[in-house]
Amino acid sequence: MLTMIFNVYRTVAGKIQHNNLIENLIDKIVFSGQKKTPCGGRNSITQRLQVAIGDLHHHQTIETRLKAIYELKQIAHDYPKQHWLIMEVLSDFIRHCVNNISSAQLTSSIGAEIQAALTVIAHRDTKQDPENQQLDLSHIDIQGANLSKANLENANLYRVNLTGANLLQANLCGAILTAANLSGANLAGANLSGSILSAANLVGANLTGANLTGANLYLANLQEVILHEAILKGANLREAKFTTADTSNR
Repeated sequence: MLTMIFNVYRTVAGKIQHNNLIENLIDKIVFSGQKKTPCGGRNSITQRLQVAIGDLHHHQTIETRLKAIYELKQIAHDYPKQHWLIMEVLSDFIRHCVNNISSAQLTSSIGAEIQAALTVIAHRDTKQDPENQQLDLSHIDIQGANLSKANLENANLYRVNLTGANLLQANLCGAILTAANLSGANLAGANLSGSILSAANLVGANLTGANLTGANLYLANLQEVILHEAILKGANLREAKFTTADTSNR
């Protein structure tokens, strides 16, 4: 079945410049010996993937792309072996969308399809994540995104723009947020323990009740940040700009 999916994807997305990551991932899965798949439902799953990926990358209407995202979400749920592959497909889709949207559009509001894909990734079944794999959402502009209660543990968010984003109670434990822009973001109750926030912009961010145990905030900009009841035990604050709106912490 996976060999068929591989051929389907190349047929659908072969002309898309940003498909290299997905093709390499599928190559790894297909040729790693994981070919023993029950015959039942083979045509159905192959067709569902073909249609969903085709609509995601080629269809012009937002409604159809949203439908494709939700279909991929369902496939990931129904077929756990395809779970991580679909997360990679959605991550690559977000990157492609952001790179092709003007800065004016991004500052007005995040696209509905980008938000939908982020929501699927952020609230995925993490039990299906392969060991030693890392979500890669680095170098993308998703300012204003709603990632409330998202699970982005150990994710690569290097230089991500999350200005004004809602990260209420998000799990960012161990995440790489080096040089990330989190200005004005709502990180109340977020788990940032062990995260790397060196040179990050946190101006005006709300870190009320956030867990920053062992976090690396070297050279981070913490001006006007709200740290009420934040946990800073063991955090590296060396050379951080630390003029805060509320310095009450424990």
